[in-house]
Amino acid sequence: MQFRMMSGKSALFVSGRNATKQFAVFSPDTEFGWVKENRDALEKVYKERKNPMNIDGMIAELDLYADMKREVEKHSQSRDIINQQIKESKSKGGDLNVVLLNRLKDNKRVLKLKKESLWDMEDNFLLNLLKLQNCDSKSTFEEKLYFTQTKGYSDTYIRKGHKELATANDLIQFSNNSHSAFYLKHDLARLELRLNQYISSKLLDNGFEIFSNPDFSKSVIVEGCGEDIMDPHSVFNLKKYQDFGDRTSCNAMHLPGGATLFPFVAYFAKNIIQNPQILPINAFCLGRSYSPQPRISLDLFNTQQSQAVQLFSVSSNQEDMEEQLKVILDVFVQVLGVFPNFTIKELSLADCDTCNSRQYRVTMQGVEPVEVGHVAVQGKFLSDRVMMMGLGAGSKAVMPLHTASAHLNITKMLGVLMEMVQDKEGVVDCNKIGQWLQ
Repeated sequence: MQFRMMSGKSALFVSGRNATKQFAVFSPDTEFGWVKENRDALEKVYKERKNPMNIDGMIAELDLYADMKREVEKHSQSRDIINQQIKESKSKGGDLNVVLLNRLKDNKRVLKLKKESLWDMEDNFLLNLLKLQNCDSKSTFEEKLYFTQTKGYSDTYIRKGHKELATANDLIQFSNNSHSAFYLKHDLARLELRLNQYISSKLLDNGFEIFSNPDFSKSVIVEGCGEDIMDPHSVFNLKKYQDFGDRTSCNAMHLPGGATLFPFVAYFAKNIIQNPQILPINAFCLGRSYSPQPRISLDLFNTQQSQAVQLFSVSSNQEDMEEQLKVILDVFVQVLGVFPNFTIKELSLADCDTCNSRQYRVTMQGVEPVEVGHVAVQGKFLSDRVMMMGLGAGSKAVMPLHTASAHLNITKMLGVLMEMVQDKEGVVDCNKIGQWLQ
């Protein structure tokens, strides 16, 4: 019994049936060897999410798909041979070879049937494989504390939330332009600039290269990073225009922001790094991050537009990637170490984003703990999907690249820091935060 899932549309993978109607930007890996290698982890992650899957059935269907591709290729080669034989027969001036013509007719009939069966699998089963949770041999199902710094408050008064503090200290103007629009004012606006300069300086000191990323990304990149391009709550998109369509067209223009994973992936996608000596590459971008917020909320913890910094690391192999992951984590400890409290904790795979095989949650606490960022490992996941490749050292063999990334939401940090430094009268002294950054 074959394993079937719901069909859907994809910008990342174009099936043979749609090849004449939709341009294929990438040729993602369709062997999904990692599914077989991580069978137990995949089964466990969906079981913990209360959405069990028949992984053995998926693997059996993958084998069937590979067999069907070989059959189609075999009949295509036979068709080409028969066509060549007919062409040679015509060139000799003889009569048309009826036997060859009948053989060609039978071949085309069988080939058409096999292609239809193959395309059925691509339009259903294969598209759903692209939505599977990324995982590898180092994925874990236990939360692990990586680092924590806790300096308890010596005072005993009840602390106010940052929204109340912002109003009392005239530091934020919330706007009616949208349900999450706001303007930073006075010392808080200057503090945001100081935080940008502080974080940028720390990253440059640690060998990171600064990038200036675009705010926009096409559907194929967004889906390549594991996001659901059909979900309006996942990522913004622009209205249909001359060069791009609406969300359902699979050719939309999305607005994630420059300080996100998407523009970094777009930069390296469908590219071969010719000089492996330049790897690893560690880069960052300070800019905006846009995220739909369906909740009606007016505070810095639930905004559709945030100031943020995105880190992206590209390595030629897993060993180098693991080293760069350690570099990123240590940089986060260094950047956040000037503040009274923060925690970095590795998550269970069941709580990771789709594209991440490992993920660390970064939290800071004012009144309550707030997630202000994350560090993540993608491994070969992105390379297999959007063709990020590099030449092997000392050879002409093309190898997949390994990636890790991190994100820090500066706007959320501002809200937490306001709650940290308030006094018993609810006065916020932004200069005190500035002194931590010196």
